[in-house]
Amino acid sequence: TPEEKIGQLIIAGVPDTEMSAETCLSLQERAPAGITFQWYNVINPEQMRVYTAALQDCLAEAGAPPPFLTLAHEGEYVQRFNEGATSFPAALTMSAAGDPQNGYRIGRAAGQELAYSGLNMVLAPVADVLLNYDNEVVHLRTFGDSPELVSEYVAGFVRGYLESGMMPVLKHFPGHGG
Repeated sequence: TPEEKIGQLIIAGVPDTEMSAETCLSLQERAPAGITFQWYNVINPEQMRVYTAALQDCLAEAGAPPPFLTLAHEGEYVQRFNEGATSFPAALTMSAAGDPQNGYRIGRAAGQELAYSGLNMVLAPVADVLLNYDNEVVHLRTFGDSPELVSEYVAGFVRGYLESGMMPVLKHFPGHGG
């Protein structure tokens, strides 16, 4: 139906940290393609594992396709878990260490924690190239000012995320940087 097609274009938010009858009913009526979580939804990996399973069950009862379950999870400055998950360093800090394999290693480790939590999509990594050092939005969240360096780290993160069962979503387009 047109309503079902529209629902499959939406990744919706939820207002709580656990399944409620009201949230389930709302999701069943809309059958979104996915659900994205914000800081106020997330406590720890165990809580997310229970919550994501309940959300999947709720949507399955309505005959909806399995949803994308996602959150932004970049590291030090964009970290949704309050406890129980590794807080990885910011992208700029990571690239300053000079080992591009860290992109892969951290992407894989972070992806494993997210997959354990019941998530299947991650809004990361940041693929912006730092063009303005005064940019407060992405300054420490980028891998640097070199397109080649940024590409190397982003590619490593993507490989790591994919190997752990996560679907990465590169951001920001059109971008806060280049």
